Amino acid sequence: MPTLPVLVFIFAMALASFAMAAHLVVFLALRHHGVLFSFGLSGLPGYLAEKCKELPQSPDRERLLKLERWSSVAFGLAVLGALVSGPLLSVRSSSGA
Repeated sequence: MPTLPVLVFIFAMALASFAMAAHLVVFLALRHHGVLFSFGLSGLPGYLAEKCKELPQSPDRERLLKLERWSSVAFGLAVLGALVSGPLLSVRSSSGA
């Protein structure tokens, strides 16, 4: 049976996968709408949210903003989960259990 650190790590990686997929969806939607942005900066949290604000007011704009915000939250939680569970996993594996 998996221990708590293993479950936290698995959950963190699932959140990271969601964050990357959501970020990619927003990235492709902005490219489709013709918004100009720096490819190098597009991976930064919050950058695409700022670029979403350049779109005209519409339900699509609001959905993209919400998705990008949730992507940033999910990425932050994934990093936090990995930082918490990572050292615990290394201690468990080095103890021979």
